[in-house]
Amino acid sequence: MYQLNPTVKIPIYEQVKNMIILYITQGVYTPHEILPSIRELASQLAINPNTVSKAYKDLEQEGYIYSIIGKGSFVSEASEIISLEKTKALKKFQKSVERCQKSNISSQDLIKLIKETYHD
Repeated sequence: MYQLNPTVKIPIYEQVKNMIILYITQGVYTPHEILPSIRELASQLAINPNTVSKAYKDLEQEGYIYSIIGKGSFVSEASEIISLEKTKALKKFQKSVERCQKSNISSQDLIKLIKETYHD
């Protein structure tokens, strides 16, 4: 299920985190579904449990998952995740717009591109 690439510059814990976010947003993991335990996932991936633990801690801090002591880690409510993804996408978009502004790309050109992309 999970595939890690040790040859890229992205740390392994971030790869684990990104894969879980992808699975959540694609519906592979559903709201309130229990995730594999840290030891179980570390064993499946043949990585250190501390690496999985760090990924889970980040996911919990960012609101993608929640933990119940003695029971495990679970996927957060879908509306919370959608909100997180929208916020992240808008922040990335804002940075891109700022780069366009520095490159003297007009707002009209950006609006045109957005409309073309959205097929409006």
